Amino acid sequence: MNKIITAKEYAEKIGYSAASITKRLKSQNENYSLPYAVSIKKFGNTWVIEIDTPFPSAKAKKMFKENLVNSN
Repeated sequence: MNKIITAKEYAEKIGYSAASITKRLKSQNENYSLPYAVSIKKFGNTWVIEIDTPFPSAKAKKMFKENLVNSN
């Protein structure tokens, strides 16, 4: 079953700031992706992220971090 959360809630789940999540999303060109996110939509100033439940927070955090390192 999937769950809908905001970028802030996603950030809390993986232990990063909401700013780091939105910065990552803003750097992508319409093909938004985050670790273990099923879909991502932007509505005004809000990012809505659909995730699987249960959400593997530790794995998502590791993947997010690796992507940050690789993108620099």
